[in-house]
Amino acid sequence: MTTGQKELPAGWKWVKLGDVVSAISNGCSVKQNWDANGYLVSRIETISTGEINLDRTAWVELDPTQAGKYALEDGDILFSHINSLERVGNCALYTQDIGNLIHGMNLLRIQLDYSKVNSNFIKNYLCSDQAKMFYISHAKRAVNQASINIGNLKLLSIPLPPLEEQKRIAGILNKADELKKLREEADKKTQELIPAIFHEMVGSRVKKGKELPAGWKWVKLDDVCLLVVDSEHKTAPIATQGYPYVRTPDIGKGFLNLRDTRRVSRDTYVNWTKKAIPHAGDLILTREAPVGNVAVIPVNTELCLGQRTVLLRPDQKLAVAQYLCYLLLGGSVQETFHSLSSGATVPHLNLADIRKLEIPLPSLPEQKRIATRLNQAEEIKKTNAESNKKIEELQSSLLQRAFRGEL
Repeated sequence: MTTGQKELPAGWKWVKLGDVVSAISNGCSVKQNWDANGYLVSRIETISTGEINLDRTAWVELDPTQAGKYALEDGDILFSHINSLERVGNCALYTQDIGNLIHGMNLLRIQLDYSKVNSNFIKNYLCSDQAKMFYISHAKRAVNQASINIGNLKLLSIPLPPLEEQKRIAGILNKADELKKLREEADKKTQELIPAIFHEMVGSRVKKGKELPAGWKWVKLDDVCLLVVDSEHKTAPIATQGYPYVRTPDIGKGFLNLRDTRRVSRDTYVNWTKKAIPHAGDLILTREAPVGNVAVIPVNTELCLGQRTVLLRPDQKLAVAQYLCYLLLGGSVQETFHSLSSGATVPHLNLADIRKLEIPLPSLPEQKRIATRLNQAEEIKKTNAESNKKIEELQSSLLQRAFRGEL
């Protein structure tokens, strides 16, 4: 054990990565193509999610000798040694069931000595916070890029238990990873649920130029809003604390990110809300960069609008804010926004076009019913997000404990 290394459990020892590999090598540098000519070849993007994604590969033409040299083998680890600083160290494990794949340029191939180590155990350690700190401290930095060479990578210290213990720990970590994948699948299905519900309740019943369902009517957005107000056309002076200053990056599809938004002073807030003071239940719509994002202001929230945004205040006697929000985010209106904003150097919506936008409006009770059902789907999304956070915390905790010998 060297200076600075923690004492390990009985049977464990500190080793260098170079002591447990059979080879670390660079990939094939032959020009890649996207015409399906030759063999599938890895790229940096192939492992960006921590797994090998064949949808993010290219093709390369090689002779049989070259193909044999660069073909990945079961248990190989692909390692990103040239990337942005925070992404140096991205890696993924190759297994036979993935299919044939050539080791491409700008990724290292780590081949292990399986008499000493388990590939899943090493892959997990390479992704750990401890390893990330090593990469950052040893990386050579350039503009928008960093790199770590093979010599330095071989110096990475690894707390190594006996082989059977490595397999046991890797099994536990893999189960946590499988749980995360299941949650990601649930997220994907939930993301698909909201558009499906909206289509069922609105889109499938409304077609421009055709008769609307009983109790529905076409109206202009301006007809159901008390206010449609443009924001100031200049940047507000920023303060270290104060009122949220909501800019277009803070406005998502149905949500506001107020945690990271910039702040303005009381005086600036007063000046920037002279046209209208934003209220809970108002909508904020982005008219540029990007076009068409919209969210409802939550209760107990004071804020002011940044450039390229529009404040919409629904007339509560005519329209439900959440219904309008979902409607404006729906495919049909988004297509209209795209059509209205195209043609300019920088796509943007004109205030006049926003005001005269034609929308289908059901009765208030029907709007509330639609909004309630969609809100229930949004709550499922929030629950999933909370679960994801807990799973990520669990994974981080397991990784920390695993390499201290506490699992």
